[in-house]
Amino acid sequence: TPNKDELIAVHERSSEFWHGAVDGEVGEAYEFVAQRIRTVDLPLDATGFRTRRPTEILKSRYASAEDKVVLFTAALGSADAGFVSDSAEQPKDDPPSPASFRYLLTRGFAVTLGPWSDLNSEVAPEGMIPAEFRGKRIFVVGSTAQELWQTIPKRLFYRSSQKVNVDASLSADGNLTAKVHYVMLGENELLLRVAFHKTPKEKWKDVAQLMAISDGFRGQIVNITASDPYATKEPFVVDYELSQPKFVDWSKKTVRIPALLPLPGLPEAPSDSANISGKNSIDLGTPMEIELTATVQLPQGTSGQPPTGTAVERDYATFSSKYSTDGNAIHAARKLRFIASQIPTARAPDLNTFLHAVQADQTQLFTLQRTQPAEK
Repeated sequence: TPNKDELIAVHERSSEFWHGAVDGEVGEAYEFVAQRIRTVDLPLDATGFRTRRPTEILKSRYASAEDKVVLFTAALGSADAGFVSDSAEQPKDDPPSPASFRYLLTRGFAVTLGPWSDLNSEVAPEGMIPAEFRGKRIFVVGSTAQELWQTIPKRLFYRSSQKVNVDASLSADGNLTAKVHYVMLGENELLLRVAFHKTPKEKWKDVAQLMAISDGFRGQIVNITASDPYATKEPFVVDYELSQPKFVDWSKKTVRIPALLPLPGLPEAPSDSANISGKNSIDLGTPMEIELTATVQLPQGTSGQPPTGTAVERDYATFSSKYSTDGNAIHAARKLRFIASQIPTARAPDLNTFLHAVQADQTQLFTLQRTQPAEK
């Protein structure tokens, strides 16, 4: 346990980071320990759960997961440590075996008890933890712990949203160039922050290439920029440019192309009662709002015919799409919103109908026709 002099020294040193702020002090202390103290990636029991003194941790500027909780507690004055279990059920052994712990989270206490947070990834916003841990049992150690075993809330502390805009052009020789702009909040934001943080900047093209492939885009990444992974108070932004030769063959009189929009992840459709037997609900994932827009400039002498839009509304999710043309440009927009994280199993047929409508819309094509020979 840190002595009084250590607590004063650590609090004064860490307070320099947030300039003596009072409002949001938990968040500022969290940001200081998460970002300014480098995480040493070790198994939780690598040191036998022995920790260093807060002043030593502060001086070295590196820490294990356990050390980070010690420093966070010293900087703030009160915090809990939470050892995440492998299971959503409470382990049978009591006291629990350290072998059953996967990860260490923390939460601070000022006026009220804060959300569970991840000091170890270095770039996770306060209150944002990996999705795999939500709903799991957690063994809580700290002054505020009324119960040793608790359950991590399934609902995300932050609102999740994803906005993607594609600005593309098709050349007279059939080549496609596209600039793709992502603005991420919530679950996908954390995945990208960690990916770009852990990847050397000269390898960011590889991360962008994986993003493009997962979103259904082909072509080669030619340029990539991303916002600072440490700027956790702002949405995470990624911009990349890709090029795909011979995207279309203009020798054909009629050409059909899909809307150049990412393919958002959808819940797995329950194919039959066997998939949900024994369950009371169907998991829809994290509630999220997804907005996708795209504009493609066509070469002179080319016109486009848009498909028909779709609109589907449920109390657990909504989807809409709109397609149009304007001169030599074609436009596409889709909005998908998941309102609930789960629905009763009895509504499986309705969910299948909803998912089928979304998937059918994603297969729709623009029809392009050359009204005059395209200039090369």
